[in-house]
Amino acid sequence: MTKIVKPIIILGSPRSGTTFLFTLLNESKELYSLYEESRFLFRDFYNKDPDKFSNDSLLPNDLNQQDKEHLLNNFHRYSFKLKSIGQLVNKVIKKKIGLNWLAKLIAEMNLRFKQNSQYRMVEKTPRNAFKVEVLNELFPDALFIYIKRDGRSNISSLIEAWKKRSLDDLEESKRLPQITKELNFSNYNGKAWRFTLPPNWQDYTHSSLEEVCAFQWKSANDAIQKSLKNIDQTRILELSYEDLVTNTEALMQAICDFADISYSNELQAITKASPAVNYFDGKPSFDKWKKNEAQIEKVSDFIHDTQKAMGY
Repeated sequence: MTKIVKPIIILGSPRSGTTFLFTLLNESKELYSLYEESRFLFRDFYNKDPDKFSNDSLLPNDLNQQDKEHLLNNFHRYSFKLKSIGQLVNKVIKKKIGLNWLAKLIAEMNLRFKQNSQYRMVEKTPRNAFKVEVLNELFPDALFIYIKRDGRSNISSLIEAWKKRSLDDLEESKRLPQITKELNFSNYNGKAWRFTLPPNWQDYTHSSLEEVCAFQWKSANDAIQKSLKNIDQTRILELSYEDLVTNTEALMQAICDFADISYSNELQAITKASPAVNYFDGKPSFDKWKKNEAQIEKVSDFIHDTQKAMGY
């Protein structure tokens, strides 16, 4: 029987280093990938009843058996071995051009190469911070890598990304679950909600940008920590963004040992090269948050308990 076994699922708040680690692990020839965040796989589920869900949170009881099988089948259908093909299908044909029929046709052909085989994949989607229980039920042998980042730096990076993000309002307006309230932030003129949509986001539509970013960071990490408590700890690896960017080579060896994949020549090469990712606020530096120090100070009490729980 063909199936995905022991997938590696990267968890973390937006702007916490998930893309950096994902880019590294994507070089492993032992892993398949969607080469795109998995939120497009959940669209079919949300489209069944667009008004039913108001945020990114999903629990196993929200899905029936048919929903779960459909999601599993789509993870299987749209995961590719070759980065060039995966990005072409999921990033270009499906996402940018919108030719879903063509993407599905290529994906169906992709299935033929997977017949009667088991394979592994790596996946990262920050919105899945609120879907950990669902992913654990879909993949009961999944390995979870949770990336933590100092809230001050993470929130500052979110602030910069909200202000500089290139996605247009039209694309964000198509997101599911839908944004049902107009945004009126005190210090941000944009009208499109960016990044994760945590439960109770509606309470922040008239807040400041730093309050929204702090809320996103805190909500994601609180949700991840709560969910991981109910999962076998041998399937969980926690690491810090700070260690990942300062001690990349040693940490990647530890990650490979945990994930039971080889620290191959390809992985070693990209680790030494330190891949460029979407640095909205410049190259990694642990004191960059000080450019937004006044804003961070305003939310310091709000994030204090989560910071402490994460070891910061």
